[in-house]
Amino acid sequence: MMVKSKLDGPSFTHFTNALSVYKETLDLNKLTEILDKIFTDKPSLRFILLGLETWIKDHHKDEFQKYCEKMR
Repeated sequence: MMVKSKLDGPSFTHFTNALSVYKETLDLNKLTEILDKIFTDKPSLRFILLGLETWIKDHHKDEFQKYCEKMR
């Protein structure tokens, strides 16, 4: 798994937890809040965010794309 090899242990745990929370609650704000904590100080790894789009529900895709653009 590419993400696991790029993130350190705690960041990867937060990452997988963020996806689980999103899947259960569909709370995009909570997901992006956690992603901010992981990727704000790791700009070289923000490309990982683009791969998340397949996990994002259709009704959140536009908002998530805007989030990704903001993080570039």
